[in-house]
Amino acid sequence: MPDFQHIGMYKGEVEIRRVVKGKAKLEKFVNGFEPTSKKEIIMVEGFGDTHICESDVRVKDTRILMLNMGEDGAMKLNSSIIRININNLERIDKAVNGE
Repeated sequence: MPDFQHIGMYKGEVEIRRVVKGKAKLEKFVNGFEPTSKKEIIMVEGFGDTHICESDVRVKDTRILMLNMGEDGAMKLNSSIIRININNLERIDKAVNGE
């Protein structure tokens, strides 16, 4: 859906599958559960941002997202979207754990 506060960008509902860092901060943003499957869903802003190299997504994409709290208190994309693969997951785990 278009983000009317940020021209050219869009926001969307994202299903949370795994949180590597910041789970406590993220919990207050969970909009609820999808009724039939109990999936955690949050709204994320900043998709389509021309200042971020890889910021476009499609429905059903599975990606790693790095988020910050935006000025308005919403969750916002703050880095390029990362493809899911074993190497990227290991690199992120090592970075979070200070290795």
